Amino acid sequence: MIKGVIALDIDGTTAQTPEPVPCEVADYLEQLWHQGWKIVFVTGRIFSWACSSLRTLSLPYHLIVQNGAIALSMPSRTIIHRCYLDDTIFPVLEEACDQEPTDFVLYAGYEYEDRVYYRRDKFSEQLWEYVSARSAFIGEVWHHVKAYDAIKQFASFKCFGGYESLGSISRRVKSN
Repeated sequence: MIKGVIALDIDGTTAQTPEPVPCEVADYLEQLWHQGWKIVFVTGRIFSWACSSLRTLSLPYHLIVQNGAIALSMPSRTIIHRCYLDDTIFPVLEEACDQEPTDFVLYAGYEYEDRVYYRRDKFSEQLWEYVSARSAFIGEVWHHVKAYDAIKQFASFKCFGGYESLGSISRRVKSN
């Protein structure tokens, strides 16, 4: 019988990045699971990052990544829900980033090995230095493309930039 659901964030709540869930926490969560609690982890991060943080767990749990884009039953990695974006939002994103020294990047999702697609020529040199260092630190695998024509659906997108630039992009996206 299910007592209820315990939903937890990972980054900074259940684990301290880049460390895995501490053994004491993993043991306690397993006790709760044996008592009838369902355990759910939710994060804005990609699947591979989340799995790395949860590697000390041996109990079954649900994992929701990329801000709800996909939910999986673990450890089988069975997809139980998926809500991806599609290419119909490209014109809005193109217009929003058009006058800024940045671009949007596409996070392909779990089924596509968490690939991140980007167009290098859209980033300023200074911003590219930051973005490439960030992706290396986090362990994201970025793939350069000239255009996003072949990408029809994806888990999420991100824009990188300074405060004012991102504020402008956000206002443009909201108005469209």
